[in-house]
Amino acid sequence: MTSVSTTTLVVPTVQDTTKDSKSDRDGNVITEDSYDARLENPKYCNVCQLPFLYESWYKTHLASHKVGAHKCNYCPKIFNRKDSLIRHNQIHTGLPDIYKCKECDKAFTYKSSLHDHEKYSHETTNIGCTLCKKAFKNNKTLKYHINNVHTLLAPYKCPTCNMTFAAPYQKYRHRKKLNH
Repeated sequence: MTSVSTTTLVVPTVQDTTKDSKSDRDGNVITEDSYDARLENPKYCNVCQLPFLYESWYKTHLASHKVGAHKCNYCPKIFNRKDSLIRHNQIHTGLPDIYKCKECDKAFTYKSSLHDHEKYSHETTNIGCTLCKKAFKNNKTLKYHINNVHTLLAPYKCPTCNMTFAAPYQKYRHRKKLNH
């Protein structure tokens, strides 16, 4: 893969970001007010208008716009991001997959990759909507469901046409599709 493309904004809950430290991924102390302000005013990429809650995520994303900055020493592939090149190099260097899934024996080089695999492939925890009994894998999708279906809450407004959306990524998709 030579480029990174995404159309969604990950919106963690305050509890997800604070854990025990009471600070976000950039080291800033989180309060309910500061978190709400960040949700209402994410930082937008000046190249593609993708929204980001965290400065660190924004900086990592900016590297995706640098075409061909990282070339593989073993084959002709070129990557926009250094971390993509590092992962790719594992094909050539034979780094062992040391983290194995206990459910399906699939192996991963990074612990975070195993965690993501387990969470999205094997996690069966269903959180039910109390209004319609529809089940969701996590609180984030339940929250979007409630906002979209039951409360019609749509705090994210397109500055061009004033259309409103329940989630920042929906506004981003709308703006990208209509070239707003």
